[in-house]
Amino acid sequence: MKFVWTLLYVCSILHILGGEIFSSVYKLSILAKEEGKLLEAFKKYVTIQNNAQTSISFELQRLINDLEPPVSQSCQDPKYAENPINAYHLIGRFVYKWPVVFANILCEDCELDEAALHLNMTYQTVNANIDYWPDDYDVKATAQALLRLRIFYYFNIDEVINGVLFGEHCQPLNPSQIIKLIRIAADSSMLHEARLWCEALLRKLQFSSHLDEYINEVAILRLLATIFNKIRHK
Repeated sequence: MKFVWTLLYVCSILHILGGEIFSSVYKLSILAKEEGKLLEAFKKYVTIQNNAQTSISFELQRLINDLEPPVSQSCQDPKYAENPINAYHLIGRFVYKWPVVFANILCEDCELDEAALHLNMTYQTVNANIDYWPDDYDVKATAQALLRLRIFYYFNIDEVINGVLFGEHCQPLNPSQIIKLIRIAADSSMLHEARLWCEALLRKLQFSSHLDEYINEVAILRLLATIFNKIRHK
């Protein structure tokens, strides 16, 4: 796949240090495989709670519903991490979703039953195996890699948002993820890219059922106006 090598080239442009998780497809592949262990432990926890007729929070139910489909695929597909869109999803789950799972089940005030202890043990094992837990800096780097990939290959942004890159299908990007990309582009002085992604998001919202009081046409138009203002004063 041509974008595998491009992703690595883009990462080298960003002066990424060897110890950071996003610096190689190999490390991302390890991350994807280890995430499968977290999912199985999380599913076991939910199953045990349900069998005991113990209710789980709405947030945990939403998280299991969000995590199960993509992680079930990522941990079994050895080529999953080769796709820059998948890499962005993968890092995002480790930074924004799994910490919420742990905060709800493994908090200081939480009662740790057998299922919770198993999840905690799995977390400790995974944390040791990956050496480095991704953070916001990793999200920024994978986003910049995707943004720079478009500069090199001029791919169709609307198709990428819908999960199609160079003819290969993957998980689409939701409006929140696109907003993150736009803000990273703007903060990285990639204002032309920020404008293009912002305009693409406006087109997507016309056909999206995404509900978020902070992500709507008015909010996107304001963001676009801010980007145009920065371009004029650059």
